[in-house]
Amino acid sequence: MLKRWVCHPLADAAKINARLDASEALNANDAFRDIFASQLSKLPDLERLISRVHAGSCKPVDFLRVLEGFESIQEAVREVETQLDCSGEGLIGQLISTMPDLDALLKPWSTAFDREKVKESSIFVPEAGVEPDFDEAQEIVGGIIEKLNELLKTYMKDLR
Repeated sequence: MLKRWVCHPLADAAKINARLDASEALNANDAFRDIFASQLSKLPDLERLISRVHAGSCKPVDFLRVLEGFESIQEAVREVETQLDCSGEGLIGQLISTMPDLDALLKPWSTAFDREKVKESSIFVPEAGVEPDFDEAQEIVGGIIEKLNELLKTYMKDLR
């Protein structure tokens, strides 16, 4: 929203004053500012990373950082909701109500792959049941490895 405000300045005096009032209200609320500053200072450059995702040129680690960034945003919104009274018609309540529900969008990704493996090896390994083609390929590879191990045992027995 702030970027929109900066990139698309208003010409209407009433709307300009409303923005100034909004900025003043946010700056006056120390709790809101502290929560958001602590949570959002940890965020990566999401705009840059998302452009890489859309271009198809992001690394697995970058994709994981995007997911974790959106999870941090959702966590910050929840913390603001619990710490402050956001149910009213005030500015903070209006801001929070316009936030999309990221839980539904992020939930499938929470168990889609092993995050530690992405951090360690920078490779995606989907969890079982997420990608049927990958599961089928894993079964085929497992069968081949089993046959090779049986063949190895036979040769070891024959050749001692």
